[in-house]
Amino acid sequence: MVAANTEERPVGSERYRSLLHILTLIGPERFRRLLFSPAWTFVPEQWEVQAWASVLEQVGVDRLVYYSPQLGPRDCAVIPGVDGNCYLPDSAQYTPDSGNVPAVVRAVIEEARSRHKESRGRDSEPRIAFLADGPYGILVPEGR
Repeated sequence: MVAANTEERPVGSERYRSLLHILTLIGPERFRRLLFSPAWTFVPEQWEVQAWASVLEQVGVDRLVYYSPQLGPRDCAVIPGVDGNCYLPDSAQYTPDSGNVPAVVRAVIEEARSRHKESRGRDSEPRIAFLADGPYGILVPEGR
């Protein structure tokens, strides 16, 4: 996922950041159990982090890459998944240069292609979806 986090607080309120950090630390399954435990006190922002947890349960924490040129190391540390900056040379990491986006996207796609070919065979090509506006989409099976 590539995002332009341009708001004053690019990752959100302190409560939202705290919930994201908890998700990052304990993983989606334990996060969901925590939210449904009797000891949990409802937090209004939790639905947004629950959406993150649902995605991570489907794709895996190690397979969701998040990159935003506007975010520094402190912000990236609370976001679940893989920090997209690790696909850049050290000198380009955590710089507010949107010119780095193509390099991150190319590297992530190449890694995904390699993983796909390892698990499905050398002649198999993965299918890639591009959502130009927003992180949410509904997958519809072919033929519908």
